[in-house]
Amino acid sequence: MKNQTIQCVECSSHMEKHDQSWRCKECRKEYTKNEDGVYIAWPNNLSQMEKDEIAYHDTFDENAEETHQLRRPRNYFYHNLVWQYMKKQEKGVDFLEIGCGSGFDAKQFAQDYTLTLSDISPKTLYRLKKVLGEKVAMYVAAEGSTMPFADESFSCVYMFATLHHLEQPRQAIKEYARLLRSGGLFVAAIEPNRFYFKQIKRFRNILCKLTHMKHEDGSHADAEMEGFSQKEIAHFFSKEVWKNVDIRPMWFFAGFLHYMLEFLFRGLKRKERIRLPKIIETAIVHIDEAFFKIPGAKHLCWHWIITAKKQ
Repeated sequence: MKNQTIQCVECSSHMEKHDQSWRCKECRKEYTKNEDGVYIAWPNNLSQMEKDEIAYHDTFDENAEETHQLRRPRNYFYHNLVWQYMKKQEKGVDFLEIGCGSGFDAKQFAQDYTLTLSDISPKTLYRLKKVLGEKVAMYVAAEGSTMPFADESFSCVYMFATLHHLEQPRQAIKEYARLLRSGGLFVAAIEPNRFYFKQIKRFRNILCKLTHMKHEDGSHADAEMEGFSQKEIAHFFSKEVWKNVDIRPMWFFAGFLHYMLEFLFRGLKRKERIRLPKIIETAIVHIDEAFFKIPGAKHLCWHWIITAKKQ
């Protein structure tokens, strides 16, 4: 990474490159590269939830493709839809993924774009580094709403199923506007709709018992989140900063299918997840797409896909 692209998360000053670290000339904040080759760029005042997320994701090596059924038609259709839209960007430009996780989406861009990957968990990044290696410009452990990069460093900032993990999503959107160049693309895909997830949080204790989970199991951020309404998302994007804001619905019938299958898998303690024929899943996705053309139906979606461009 170029020296001028690195910024202090404490005082916003530019940082100087040293052998295995970046150091702030003003406040002496330092981003060190750990033994796994990952730069640690957390702010000093991490919240308890953020510390819990680091601990959880450092220790839990999730097979996301299996757990979330990412290659099944109900998921792959929407991931691919977003990928193709993002690939309209000129090849070689700077991309930043926030909350890269297992790298399912990063693998789409590592070859043709200058890709920087961030996640709050250093071990998550290390596991992905073993897969993508030098195809990625930099692996940096950072808190998602306080990023260690200078203004206008990227042409695209994107995330999949991550914004709802952040304690201050409105502040995070402002941060991504700072990071983007004029005309740059922002994508936040697979964000939960408050219509359902507020109730899921309300009945979480019962759902945990029915699926043989302890209340403290899993991600702290997932346990606390309630999702977003379309109106709430729209308020994150001021017209003075953003243009071409699109909030697209994802899953109606497919959402009920997805969460019912996962409920049965956990509740019945099955060894393998239930898989419907791909042709049936594909048909359900297309039925959903037709359903969302009905006025008002989009508010019944399970997730949102958000895209916007910086003015």
